Amino acid sequence: SCTLTVDVAGLAVGSQLNISDAIYAAESGYNTNLATGIAQAQLDVLAPPTIVKDFDPNLVLLGVTPGDASVLSFTITNPNPSSGLVGVSFSDTFPAGLVVATPANGSSTCTGTLTAVPGAGSVSFTGGAIGADGTCTVSVDVTGPAGVYPNTSSPVSHVIGGATVSNGLTASDTVVIDQPIPSLAFRKEIGPTGDLDGAWSDYLAVTAGDQVWYRLTVENTGELPLTGIAVSDPMLDLSG
Repeated sequence: SCTLTVDVAGLAVGSQLNISDAIYAAESGYNTNLATGIAQAQLDVLAPPTIVKDFDPNLVLLGVTPGDASVLSFTITNPNPSSGLVGVSFSDTFPAGLVVATPANGSSTCTGTLTAVPGAGSVSFTGGAIGADGTCTVSVDVTGPAGVYPNTSSPVSHVIGGATVSNGLTASDTVVIDQPIPSLAFRKEIGPTGDLDGAWSDYLAVTAGDQVWYRLTVENTGELPLTGIAVSDPMLDLSG
């Protein structure tokens, strides 16, 4: 017997069926028997998984946002319509200051192992399995002191024939953690009637003795709830 070996590369995603010519020998001529004289094999060329990450919310207000935390989610997609992916893995090292929250609230919608230790500056996911045309979402809560945290994951990888293939994409997003800013807006208007939905303006011409009404509007334009708000106007006499 004689064995010939050659490396080939798939140029397009999908199933590639390769059929050889009939084998030939000078003594016997061509063997056109489909079972013994012609060889065929199918090569499945897989597209790598894609990954997208998202901080929700992208702005964390300390003391206002629940848990002072943002939910960091990774959505991994298998773009292959007829083949599943196994051994799906990625890691994400956070910028300094950003850590896994306590509790971490880690979760995954597919099989695999998520490592997310409260207080750690990174997370990882290994051994994921995603069916054909499927997706997997991996989530964990993160927190940190005030700052701007741009973050990019490692390339998402998978396993083919026992070998790890790291030709997937990376994923990037930014979370901002900040102290809330208190702010108030105040407006004073005058009108010819007391109808709150009536005609109000900053100026009204009247004759002496005409009755007028004032509308005072206080709006919380800041980033946190406010209490103990009081308004006074020394120019108004409400006694009569």
